[in-house]
Amino acid sequence: MRSEAVVSRAKVVRCNLVVLPSICASGRPGLRCKAGRKQTTSLQGLRPARVSFKGVSITCHVNSERSYPQVKGGRMEDIIIIGAGGFGREVWWLIEEINAYSPRWAVRGFVDDSPSLKGKHVCGVPVLGTLDVLMDKPGHAVALGVGIPGVKKTILEKLKPAGLSWPTLVSPDARMSKFVSLGAGTLITSGCILTTQVEVGAHVLLNLACTVGHDTRIMTGATLSPGVSLSGYSTVGPWSDIGTRAVTIPGITIGRAATVGAGAVVIRDVPAGATAVGNPARVIRQPEPVE
Repeated sequence: MRSEAVVSRAKVVRCNLVVLPSICASGRPGLRCKAGRKQTTSLQGLRPARVSFKGVSITCHVNSERSYPQVKGGRMEDIIIIGAGGFGREVWWLIEEINAYSPRWAVRGFVDDSPSLKGKHVCGVPVLGTLDVLMDKPGHAVALGVGIPGVKKTILEKLKPAGLSWPTLVSPDARMSKFVSLGAGTLITSGCILTTQVEVGAHVLLNLACTVGHDTRIMTGATLSPGVSLSGYSTVGPWSDIGTRAVTIPGITIGRAATVGAGAVVIRDVPAGATAVGNPARVIRQPEPVE
């Protein structure tokens, strides 16, 4: 089982990626370095382990149960994941990785309209019922564990009267400059890179290892599947669906509710509602009326 080293401010990092914490002279239990000085994290109930980082030997205290502590001075905020399918479980993992870096969210359960899932447990947390469970929870934090743009749009329209909170969730190992804006409910998963002057709208999904070049705009509800690469000055319209490892050359516009197939190399604009596939990408389904 992979171990985790607990460091200051309730942060958790993998033992083979230990970052030395800030050192204080307090005598409280904590992570100890060779100099014998200690930091202030309480480690009651955790077991010691010896690790090294760039030749520095460290005694850390390991929590192999991955039971992360609460935020110091406060409590973790409850969150519910919408959708208990494959991507819903990946959102659960995204939240767990965020908590491993800085504990913030307590996943209280999933909601899913599949009646067969009610009362079952997924990733160790209960399926609370259908979307209707959320209608009387104004202000409650939720994460959208659904990737298909049209389904996302339907769910968001249904839940709009509920007045829910949609936090933006970003993986700790995603990279972006300070000149990137992210909309409410957007999910940025592991390995993604967003450079500079990038605008990402609400409820956008950037799945694993996407790259987004400078001066790019990704509009509301769009989904980028794993490994998508958008070159600079690209525009992705609302509710568009970009397939795994699709690539755009600079300056491309993908229209509203368009679909780009996996592995496509997009060298011309894709009209709204159209489907484009291949290398180079060509439209195989003409635009249909979109709302």
